[in-house]
Amino acid sequence: WDQGVRPWSPGDMMLFFEMLSMIRIERKAEVVDIGIISAEDTVFNAGTESREDCRLDPLSLLRICPCPGSVFQFNSRKEFSRFWDMNSGRYDVFPSLNGDVPESLDPRVCIVRMEEFFKRNGYLPSLRIGSRDISWAHNFFLENLAEGCFPVVVSLDQPKKSASSAPAVDIRVWRDFLDRCRAEFPEVIFIVVGPEEGLRGSANALMAKDFGTSIMDDMALMRAALMYMGVSSRNNALLWCSDTPYVILQDRSFADYQGAGSYQFRFASKCQKMFSASALMTPEFLRDGFKAVYDGIDREKWVTAARQWARRRNSLPSEILYKKALSYKSN
Repeated sequence: WDQGVRPWSPGDMMLFFEMLSMIRIERKAEVVDIGIISAEDTVFNAGTESREDCRLDPLSLLRICPCPGSVFQFNSRKEFSRFWDMNSGRYDVFPSLNGDVPESLDPRVCIVRMEEFFKRNGYLPSLRIGSRDISWAHNFFLENLAEGCFPVVVSLDQPKKSASSAPAVDIRVWRDFLDRCRAEFPEVIFIVVGPEEGLRGSANALMAKDFGTSIMDDMALMRAALMYMGVSSRNNALLWCSDTPYVILQDRSFADYQGAGSYQFRFASKCQKMFSASALMTPEFLRDGFKAVYDGIDREKWVTAARQWARRRNSLPSEILYKKALSYKSN
């Protein structure tokens, strides 16, 4: 990862890690070592999608890579070249150094690779959110939502780089949508992750950052929620490779899919839908897209899983405790 070519951002890192995971499986590599080329003392020069905790903890996002080995930091391309001259026989390298694969990251190319992998293998490797973080997220929902309520995580965080190509979020439309959901779906509580303040004060919304969440906490909430709603952002790659139901709106990246109404990646489930940027964002449109996915979710199954695995930061989920008890009994 050459920071001079591809500035850091969480969304780009997710796509990069997904590409590495697929390559590792297809090439039967033992492990993936990651080389970071960056200027001195600026390991993480925050990209437009970055959050404060990323700037303070530049390597925290490496936790989501399913196949990490060693991580090397190089202060220059020249320093990396010396390392490569001494170790090239040990590695395949991605992106290639001969220019066959661009070092810039085009999400459309990544999607094509993901669909090709899915066609050959019938699955996609998931980005890693550890069981400890997922269990914490389930506990967060159970502790902060009333009995019988269901969490839908919302992210309206758009990268500034995409401002010219993606329509801006109209907060008034989203507030009206939440008001309608309060009447029609009173059991749904929207958990807002990211810096968006426009939904603060909505009776059926909680701001995750009010609870001191980090970016890894926000990712766990996105993955563990009953459902996710968001606007076009590379951060959504976390959900593309998961079974979490989602509705992603205002997308302009994947024209091959776009037509009237919703569309899906070929590896998506029936409860994972995307909507083109050409669709007019109105409260009614948001409501219809939400309902189309929400009605297809087995909500009781989600509740069972949440109760089974919920735990606080420094405790163990009930099923793990039960297995430990059986182990002690057998011994």
